[in-house]
Amino acid sequence: MEQERASRGSEVLSDRVWLIGEGVVPMEVFEEMSDETLRIFLEEPDPENWPPEMQSLKAYLQKEP
Repeated sequence: MEQERASRGSEVLSDRVWLIGEGVVPMEVFEEMSDETLRIFLEEPDPENWPPEMQSLKAYLQKEP
């Protein structure tokens, strides 16, 4: 999977960046994210593919523009 990601490059989802930049995702939640959690949040379009510990972040996706 890592090789697949490296070969296609990472694609950041602009709507997810917006959620953080506009404060939809509270700063304290953002600050507590590990680098890997942040990467998954910004790059994995399907929350069903997120690890169980990230499921609480799905609530913020309901607020996407």
